[in-house]
Amino acid sequence: PRPLAPFLLLALLLGFAPALRASESSVATERWYEIRRNGEKYGHSLVVWAPSTWAGKPTLHDTTTITERSVRNMMGIRDVFETVTRIDLERGDDGTLWWMKVSVEEAGRITSSETRWTGSGYEQITRLDGQEQKLVIPLDAPVMTDSESFLGARVRAGEVAVGDTFDLRQLDVAARGALVTKLEVLARETLPDASLLDEEGKAVHIETLKVRERDPRSGGTTLIWIDDDGAFVKLVGEGGITYHRLAREAAEKAPVRPAEFRVTTPSTPVLERIMSADRLHLDLHLRGDADRPLPEVTDSRFSRVVNVRGSDEEGWVVEMVLEKYDEPDATATLPMDTDGLERHLEATVLMPAGHEDVRAVVERVVGEEKDARQAAYALTRFVHEELEKQSPDVAQASALQIL
Repeated sequence: PRPLAPFLLLALLLGFAPALRASESSVATERWYEIRRNGEKYGHSLVVWAPSTWAGKPTLHDTTTITERSVRNMMGIRDVFETVTRIDLERGDDGTLWWMKVSVEEAGRITSSETRWTGSGYEQITRLDGQEQKLVIPLDAPVMTDSESFLGARVRAGEVAVGDTFDLRQLDVAARGALVTKLEVLARETLPDASLLDEEGKAVHIETLKVRERDPRSGGTTLIWIDDDGAFVKLVGEGGITYHRLAREAAEKAPVRPAEFRVTTPSTPVLERIMSADRLHLDLHLRGDADRPLPEVTDSRFSRVVNVRGSDEEGWVVEMVLEKYDEPDATATLPMDTDGLERHLEATVLMPAGHEDVRAVVERVVGEEKDARQAAYALTRFVHEELEKQSPDVAQASALQIL
């Protein structure tokens, strides 16, 4: 399932807004990309940008349209999801974000989000099926749209070199603030640009700068190859997602069968979906990636690493032991003191906690129960046993849709 907010992350990974060339300052320009995950093509992206104004400022207006079609395989149950995402934004030539609107259409359902600089921060309003969430993010200065728009003007001016590092300040809606992401220019590399073809119909090779973007919270990385005009040619993101710049016909060409992705990881022997075990010995198989180090698997109260073996060429095996863990003495009494937890408990368009239908179900299922552990258990059993089992028309249903 895809998160519906914050939409800035969607804009970052699914549709970079290329920088405007000085020679194209008076016309609209477009670029096409194909989107793949684990090697399977499941969509394409069209980016169009043109000179504009916002609140009296000269800006660039970027419009990104992302079309996706894929199959979700959950324990042999296959569901096809088709999504069209449109991202409109106004930004400065240096990447400063002034305004952005995102709409996601899936099976007739439209989710929209609008983010606007107010002079003292950002205001974001998200809407879905009559539900609305309004957030205020106080900031002393606006943030950047993404790494490409931030670096674009610098690349065109010849101000970016191998070894340079930059701090990219972006909007962090969840934390109600700004997140500083590290950018590192790794190398100059020659890449095939399939949007440009020679007389033999082969992709023209061009010079690019390879840039690594590292999330300070998760440690995850995104790799971007930017050409001398400041626009990206290739992107390798988390979860096996890649973007490649192509000519329009090649980008729009869809596979005969839509790409299929498993929600659950297959195992040998096959494990039941619902099971109880005191201990499980697990071999986790990982494919090597020259651009990424082996992920760090840390020990916890639930798991520990016994051994790591292999290589990038042959693949890696992480031998682990998973163990049952619980703290029966860890209890809480309802109603709980929510001081400091307000942000985690606030209603969203996906989880409208204050809606009368949701509250009615909770009150019926929980009843007079005062033990939070038992209340959570009762709600879990209700969802598992009483709700009708059927797949929704959308990849991520709201609580109201599920009810």
